[in-house]
Order: sequence, then structure tokens, then C-alpha cells
Amino acid sequence: MIICYLACFGFGIALLESIRLYCGMKRCNCSTWGTIINVKKSLGFSKNETYLSYQPVYQYTISGKTYIGKVNMMSADPERYKLESEVLLYYEESNPRNFMPNDEIKYVKKSLIENALLFVIFLTIVVLGVLEKAKK
Repeated sequence: MIICYLACFGFGIALLESIRLYCGMKRCNCSTWGTIINVKKSLGFSKNETYLSYQPVYQYTISGKTYIGKVNMMSADPERYKLESEVLLYYEESNPRNFMPNDEIKYVKKSLIENALLFVIFLTIVVLGVLEKAKK
């Protein structure tokens, strides 16, 4: 049962991050073209393996001002982010530092749905376990 508590907690945190990304994305009401100027590599670890994650750094210009930033999205696929490629970006008019690459929108929506479903599943298991324990 401890594993279910931990899974519920973990997916709850992942769900909150997905909601934060989604809400930030919904405020992006303007578009511009940006360029991937760097792809940061991060070493990750799981049970029996290590792996690399890739996170692009974008450069874009709005009203003559150049911005450089990244989104809290990564991929294990080294081919997903091509250096110097042009990317359509959506940004918040009142806060141009808040932006979302067009290619990432579907991943934000997908992760929101997946995390919500997994959170509800594990929360249901935890609640049913607590109710079962209370009956005894």
C-alpha cells in the first residue's frame, strides 16, 4: 500500500506541473518564429540504466527585443530538436518570456491527461484501501 501512496503523491506532483504548464500555455496569445540555438543534454538514471534527455534553448525576437529561453519539456529522442531549426512559438503578449513552442503543445495536453488519469487511478486505490482498512 505504501507504493500506492508514493505513486499517488508522485502523480499528484506531476499533475500539478502539467496544470502549471497548461495554464501558462493558455495565456500565450501571440506567435512568432524562433530558432533552437542550443540543445542541453542531461544525464538521467532509472533502475538499471542511464539515459540522456535533451532540452532545447530557443531564441526569438519580439518588437526588436531578443529573448532566450527554454520550456520545462525534455525528450529522450536526440532527433527531436534540431539545432538552428526554425520553430513557431506562441508567447504571452504581456509577458513575452512566457512562451510555448507549437511542437510541444500536444505533449503538454497529453501529459496533463495522462497524469490526471494516473493520479485518479492511484487515488482511487488509496481511498479504497483506507475504506477497507476502516471496515476492519
